[in-house]
Amino acid sequence: MYRFLTGGLVLVVFLASMAQAAPADAPAPVMAAVPPPLMMEEVLMPETQEVEPGPELLGWIELLGPTDGELAFGLVEEHGLPHSIVRSLIRVESSGDPLAASPTADHGLMQLNDILWPSLAEELGIERPDLYDPEDNMRMGLYHLAYLYGKYLDWDAALTAYNRGETGMLLHLEATGTTRSDYSDKVLGRMEE
Repeated sequence: MYRFLTGGLVLVVFLASMAQAAPADAPAPVMAAVPPPLMMEEVLMPETQEVEPGPELLGWIELLGPTDGELAFGLVEEHGLPHSIVRSLIRVESSGDPLAASPTADHGLMQLNDILWPSLAEELGIERPDLYDPEDNMRMGLYHLAYLYGKYLDWDAALTAYNRGETGMLLHLEATGTTRSDYSDKVLGRMEE
């Protein structure tokens, strides 16, 4: 039995074998046997059920729209980061505008700066990054955020370093005795929006 999927139909093909096994001492046939007839039966596949998206995906769709929201959901899952923190960071950085640009040369959804993005693009093998393309921007930004969190294992430290750079975060720690900053408070305080 073979199954083929075609446009919502499953075609089940039964090969009916009409020939019986010949005895070992039987003479070989002069002509090749005609193949047995095929019997085909169409079976409708069950209807596909629409699945309601979960709250994480809905949050992304609300912020970025269906296409970029689904992209963001998948990329955040790929990096194993908390959706609520990344979504809040993007709200703080760009308000969800992929074309956002700042006077300090920060670009796109995750506001990647001109000092950092070239090395991220090289590490990720993105040959001609478009900082205003949500996929390129998020691939680089999420890679960097995952690196920072993996290094410090603390969201205040990772977010402060994301905002100020690692040296800036260390200077902030030295000056205040904490990695907590106005920026990390702003991102972490907005997680439930």
